Amino acid sequence: MSKFDYRNIEKVPGRSGGRAVIGGTRIRVCVILNWYRQGTTVEEIVQTYPELRPSDVHDALAYAYEHLQEIETDVASDVDAVSDRKLVDLKCRGSDERHAADLRHRLQTIAEDWERPEMEAYDAL
Repeated sequence: MSKFDYRNIEKVPGRSGGRAVIGGTRIRVCVILNWYRQGTTVEEIVQTYPELRPSDVHDALAYAYEHLQEIETDVASDVDAVSDRKLVDLKCRGSDERHAADLRHRLQTIAEDWERPEMEAYDAL
C-alpha cells in the first residue's frame, strides 16, 4: 500500500489522453518528471507553470516515482509519436530553416498556453 496521498494528481478520460495530470490543469506528470530529470528545479518549474505551487510539483514527482512504469510508458509513447514523424522538405514548401524555427517557437507558445486550466473548455469540442 502506498504511503502517499495523490489528491493533486488526477486521471480523467478524455483529458490529456487519460494520463496522469496535476489536478485542475492539463499539465501531465510525465512532463514535470522530464523537466526535473533535465535538471530543472522545482522553483524553475513553478516559474514555467505559474498556476502550480511547489507542492503540486512535489506531488507529481512523488506520483511519477511511485508509478514509474506508467509514467515511463507515457514518455515512451510521446517519443514514439515524435520519431514516427517524417522530415519535411522546407524548400519544397516555400520555407527555410529560419521560418521553421520561428514557427516552432510560436507553436511552443501555443502548446504552453494550452496547458492552462481555462483551456479545459475546449476538451469537449
